[in-house]
Amino acid sequence: MAVISINAISSARHHIADAGFIVRGTCAAALALVAVSVVTPAQAAGSDQPALNPAPSQGYEFTVTLAEAPGPFKVVTAGAQYDAENYARCGKSIRLAGTISRVTSHQEIKLTKISDTTYRGIVYADQLIDESYYGRDVCHWKLTNVSASFKANADNVSTTHIMSLPAKLIAAEGTDTRYFWEGYYPRAKMERFRDFGDDSLKEAVRREHGDEFFSITMSAKKISAQMPYELD
Repeated sequence: MAVISINAISSARHHIADAGFIVRGTCAAALALVAVSVVTPAQAAGSDQPALNPAPSQGYEFTVTLAEAPGPFKVVTAGAQYDAENYARCGKSIRLAGTISRVTSHQEIKLTKISDTTYRGIVYADQLIDESYYGRDVCHWKLTNVSASFKANADNVSTTHIMSLPAKLIAAEGTDTRYFWEGYYPRAKMERFRDFGDDSLKEAVRREHGDEFFSITMSAKKISAQMPYELD
C-alpha cells in the first residue's frame, strides 16, 4: 500500500502546492508534528487512484479568467483537492509519533479553453467514493478546493502561478480574485517557484505600481442538469 507522507515541515512559510496547502507562520510548526498521507497508487484495491463515483451529482462549473497577463501561458492545468474529514478515525496511525495521519487526494480536471484569457472546467464535490484504506473507519471524502495553474513554458525554471477557489465559495457559487506580480513572469530567480498571488492590493501599491500586476479570477456555478463526467 503506497503512501506519501510528509513528516516534518521546518520552514516558517512552506507551500505544499501539489496538495493545495499554503502553510504560514506558526501553522508550519504545528504541522511538523502531523503526518500528511496522500492516497496514492495501489492503495484503493490495487487501482491507480481512489475509487471514483460513476454517477456524481454535485457538480459545479468553474471559470478562470486572466486580466492584463504579461504574456502567454503554454502550460495550463487544473485539479481538485479532496480531504477525508474524519481522518482522525480513518487515517493511518503513526505509533512512533503518536499521531493520526491526514488523508488527501488530488484529482486532475480537464480544462476547456474558451479564449486566450478564459478557461472552464467541471468539479464534482462527490467525485470520490468513501472507502477504508487502513483497516480502520471508512474515510469520508470532502472537497477542499479547486485550483488552476499557469506556466509560461513547460520547464523547471518557469514560475507556476496558482489560483484556487475554496469549497465554501464553490458551494456558494462565489468568485475570488488574486493579484500576481509580473516580475515573476516568465520566471523568478529560483527554479520551480510557485506564486499564489495576493488577495488584495493596498491602495498605495495600486496607485503607484498597479500596472505591474495581473489578476486571475475564479468563479463557480452549480450545474443544474447532469453533465457528462470527464476526468483526465
